[in-house]
Amino acid sequence: MRTNTTDVFSQDIFVTKVLEHDKEAQEQLVSAYTTHLFRASLGLGFSPEDADELVQKTWLTFFESLQRFERKSHVRTYLFGILYMTAKNLKRANQKQFKMELIDTLIDKDFDPAGEWVQKPVEPYKFAERLQDAKNIKDCLDDIPLNYRMAFTLKEVEECSTSEICKILEVTDTNLGVLLYRAKNKLRKCLESKL
Repeated sequence: MRTNTTDVFSQDIFVTKVLEHDKEAQEQLVSAYTTHLFRASLGLGFSPEDADELVQKTWLTFFESLQRFERKSHVRTYLFGILYMTAKNLKRANQKQFKMELIDTLIDKDFDPAGEWVQKPVEPYKFAERLQDAKNIKDCLDDIPLNYRMAFTLKEVEECSTSEICKILEVTDTNLGVLLYRAKNKLRKCLESKL
């Protein structure tokens, strides 16, 4: 009758051998749980390459912290606890790295090779004014009839062609001209009232 690996690893004698650095016992442990750890890593959303790295780090941490294993839990539980903590740390490190790469990319776009601004940032008071203007435009757009709003948005925001807008709104060129004129006129009056 073949012995279940879980039964073998839960035996006090086997754990003692692992703790005493018995090479054969450690190899049996690694052989029995590497595939499980790898599948669990994939299940946590890691790519196969990252999952492989995670498993290696888990084993490394396990053997480095072997003397702290107090036998209060199963070896498997201890291993998966290490895997989970290592996964959290790896994800956190990957997120920090991604954010730093993103910041570096953004900075590279803002400066030329000489370190000068490609386009100078807007002064804070002008930025605040533009935010207020954008809010006012949105509020005013919300107040005009839907067909005016659609015509204006398609032309000025989406930059669609006249023929495209006419197809979407099912109007003639002349009708579109009237819609755009009325939309701009209503927007102008609305924005003037907010000054």
